[in-house]
Amino acid sequence: MPDGCPKWAVESFILAAQTYVAVCLSSALFWAARKWLGSESKMMRSLAESAYTVYLFHFLFLYLCAFVLRGWVRNDFILLLLISAGTFTATWCVHRFLIRRVGLLKLLFNGKVG
Repeated sequence: MPDGCPKWAVESFILAAQTYVAVCLSSALFWAARKWLGSESKMMRSLAESAYTVYLFHFLFLYLCAFVLRGWVRNDFILLLLISAGTFTATWCVHRFLIRRVGLLKLLFNGKVG
């Protein structure tokens, strides 16, 4: 940008460029999801069935994983990855091995009978 441009014009240009990049990245992610995750599979069905349970319990397991791992892992990026993986794994296991197998819990947390 030339030096004579008003500040609002520069800020507007930067905002427009950031918006364009965000839309392009979002479009690329939607394209990739449709290409690789768009077909029916056992894995996708299992993830779809456990989505509400993962949503309900993720904060509890997020805090538990963070509390347990905070003294052992010094690198923040590695800590974030481990907390994310641990939270997803724990909540998915709660659904798979507890809620899906107990009829009353299945009714309470997923609204399905049997």
